[in-house]
Amino acid sequence: MKINGKLLIIQLLLWLMGELILNHLALDDLADYTHFLRSQDEERTRLIESQMCLRKISLATV
Repeated sequence: MKINGKLLIIQLLLWLMGELILNHLALDDLADYTHFLRSQDEERTRLIESQMCLRKISLATV
């Protein structure tokens, strides 16, 4: 796979400009917080599913 150096530099510069603009507008923090909330929701879902599985196992052994 051949990497085009000019294209890579352009993409990195565009990414950096986007990050700077989002940071300046405080939208980057909002995106980070949204990611945090999603990960918390996924963790809560996993915990509930594991509790349900344990209940099924305990009911099956009774």
